[in-house]
Formats: sequence, structure tokens, C-alpha cells
Amino acid sequence: MQARLVVQTYPSLRDAAALAVALAAGLALALLPLSTALVLVAGTGVLLAALVRPEVALWLLIFAVPFGGLRQWSLGGFNVTATEPLVAVLGVAWLAGMVRQRAIRFTFTPLLIALLLFLGALLLSLFDALSLSLSAKELLKWGEFLVVYVVVVHTVNGYTDYKERRQVAILLALVLLAGALEAAWGLYGSLQRLGPPSYAIVGGRLFRAFGTFGQPNPFGGYINLSLPLGLSLLIGQFADWRSRAPLHPRTLAILSACALLGLALILSWSRGAWLGAAVAVGVVVLAWGVALLWGARHNEQLRRAGERLLLVLLIVAIMGGTLVLAGAADLLPASVTSRLGSIGEQFGVFAVRTVKLTDENYAAVERMAHWQAALSMIQARPLLGYGIGNYPAAYPQYNLPGWEDPLGHAHNYYLNVAAETGLVGLAAYLLWLLLACAGAWMVAVRATSGLGRAVAIGVLGVLAAQTTHNVFDNLWVHSMAVQVALLLGLVYAVGQEPDGG
Repeated sequence: MQARLVVQTYPSLRDAAALAVALAAGLALALLPLSTALVLVAGTGVLLAALVRPEVALWLLIFAVPFGGLRQWSLGGFNVTATEPLVAVLGVAWLAGMVRQRAIRFTFTPLLIALLLFLGALLLSLFDALSLSLSAKELLKWGEFLVVYVVVVHTVNGYTDYKERRQVAILLALVLLAGALEAAWGLYGSLQRLGPPSYAIVGGRLFRAFGTFGQPNPFGGYINLSLPLGLSLLIGQFADWRSRAPLHPRTLAILSACALLGLALILSWSRGAWLGAAVAVGVVVLAWGVALLWGARHNEQLRRAGERLLLVLLIVAIMGGTLVLAGAADLLPASVTSRLGSIGEQFGVFAVRTVKLTDENYAAVERMAHWQAALSMIQARPLLGYGIGNYPAAYPQYNLPGWEDPLGHAHNYYLNVAAETGLVGLAAYLLWLLLACAGAWMVAVRATSGLGRAVAIGVLGVLAAQTTHNVFDNLWVHSMAVQVALLLGLVYAVGQEPDGG
């Protein structure tokens, strides 16, 4: 569904805007401190480049997700990173491009409609919010998600020629590159034993990897925004050996990125991230198998690709079985076996007051204390909740004795969103999530190209990992929503290939 609005503009509008921005940059250098002026000049360069090519802002956003938090600015009580101005530049550049073309086109995808419904539920929760400033931060985050998704849908769609395919390939390569660089950063910190003493693992020989995220759990969550995608692209390379050697440079590059990401995930020591990755790998492998079998009904090449995939699955199953047997035979380090065995504790439900607190169960008891506080909030305000972003503000009314720190969220995004936006908000969120997964699956099954299928299945794996990890945490932090929005936009883009739906 598209709406078209004809807009008249002046041919020199872009030149006038560029001149105004250049003058502003000159004044900044003359009047402001050097560090501030340099930031503004760099921002000016990005703005000018994005006005000509909006995808430049998208490229930079991919790296701003993991690395933007290295430098923050305080603005009106908000901590601003590179992500916020880049999203603004992206939106302005997209709008300016449509005005320059004298036509505004807007496509309402089913996922966009569901997202707007969720945003409406967030706004409804403001009527009795405890703190509008806390709500504003969350609304800004989901507003950024909306902007990035809409721009990707409208600038990377079509997928009918080499230029479009190249644009998709560049974005995918940058996502894997940014993920690999963040993984390398985390691995360096682990090897150098950076972090507090509580991060020590494997007898103190290594520390938990946390990269630029400050904590291992969000670091592991970010790794899972790239690893399932890389795995799916790797399977796609194996399934498309018809015209390339097994050790094609592209295959080696993807394999190297996956190896870095996988090792970083292990050293994050995050049980939630491990569990999310396990679910994602299962989803990616199963989805590829089903998609290939579906296509093999009329395609002999896909049948052979399916046979190769079955061989890969057999190898993976043997490796997994070997790992399990090694753990049972005490051949793995005790710390690894203990960590894997403790994953089951994350699913336990118990009354916090009846449990004796120990070092071993502290994390599980702390998580359960926050779950029970969130459930109490839902019982008190079941319809619209306490206002989006207001879990920390409402927490003191419901915290259990000994657990006074709200920690920012409920350690379960589903309980968190229900406590803040009520059952209305939770239903809207689950509808959006369901449509996101269903849309990726539909594109995967109907795709006519290996790249389109790999992207759709990879993003489905990303959603599976995040959905699982969000049972124990809140991964809509550290600008990760921006990357999810970009990936979902790419699913729409590859779904527009000829005869691909």
C-alpha cells in the first residue's frame, strides 16, 4: 500500500543547504572548543555525504551500535551517543531525497503497521506514567527503530538488479565486520583479564568478555545479532558450491567472522546468550533444511544442496554429541561443565523468601526477585501499566526485602513490558514479534535466490536468539534496536526479488 504526494521544490535546494551547513561548520571552528568543533565538523561531513547518499548514514550506524557508546554526551538529562544524530541524519537525508525527487512515497508493510500499534500502546501507557523523562528515553529508542526500518524499506527495496543486490551485500558485510571487530575487542579484554575480579573464569586465567558494552550479558546479546546471520550466510555458501571452489574468499571471510563471534560468545560466559545462540542455531539449521526441501520439489540443484546440508548437519551433530560426552566424562574444564549445568537453574520458579542465598544461586535468586516484583506491578495495573520506561520508578513499591536496587529492568523483557505498558502493550509487542518472525519465514520459503534465503533465515535466527535471551534479560539496550530494525528492513528488501513475493 503506497501513498503518493507530489511536492514542488527548487533545483538549488540541496546546494543552498550544503552552503548553510558549511558556513555553520566554519563558525563552529571559530567559536567553539576544538574537540566540540571537530565533532561538529565531522557531523557536517556525514550530513553532506548522507544528503547525497543516504546509505552512508546506514553504514555508519552499523558501527555506532557497538562502538558509539565509547563517547557519550549529556544533553538535557539524556546520554547521547553517535547513534542518535546518525538516525536523525538518516531520516533527514531520506526525506530530503524524496523532496528532491518531487514525490513522496510511503509503503505500509504489515510489520510497520504492527510496529505503529505497539508505539500506540506505548503512548497509551503515558496517561498515568510515574516519570515522563524515563518514558521519553524509551520512546526515543523505539522512534529510532521506526526511522531506521522505514528508511531501509524505502531505500534498499526493489532487489531487481545488480545495484540493489550489491547494496544488500555491502550492508551484510558491514554487519559481520562490525560484529567481528566487537568480538575481537571482547576477546582482547578477556585475554588481558580486564574487568572486575568477579569476571574471572577458568580458574582466573581468563576474564569474561564484555567488549565495549561494559557487561558480558549485553555483549553476548549483541554477538547474537550477527552470529546467526553469519551462520546462515555460511550455509548458503555451502549450498551454492555449484560455481565456486569450497575455499572461496567470501566463504573464508564469513567463516572467519563466525569463528570470532563464536569464541567471543563463549567467553562472554553469558548463559542467556548461550541459550539464545543454541536456539538460533537450531532455528537456522532447521529453517534451511525445510526451505531447501520445499524448493527441491521442482529443483534438482536444491535437492543436491539439501544433501550437502544434511552432511553438514551430521558433522554438527557429531561435534555436539562429542561435547556432551566430554562433559559427562569430565574431559572438559570443570568451570565450563559447571556453567553449562547451571543453565537449567534459569528456568526455576521459586519463592525468593524461602531460598538461602549463596554465591552459586545469587544470579538466579536476584532474577526471580525482579520477576516477582514485575508480576506484582502487573497485578496492580494490568491494563496500561506504570508507563513505558517506568519499571525503575515503580520498583520501590514492590521490591522484596534485600533487593532494593531496580537494576533498570525486570530481567525479563516480557514481564518488563507488561509491567510498564500493561497487557495491552504486551499483546502489541507479541503481535509485532510474531509478524516479524512470520515475515522472515515467508521470505525464506519463497525466495528465489540463495542470498535472499540466507538473509531471511539468518534474521529469523537473530530473532530467535533475542526472543530467548529476553526471557532472562532486556536486550533492547545499547542501540541494539537499530541493528534489529536494519535487519528486518533487509528481510523486506530481499523479499521484493522477482517472483519472490
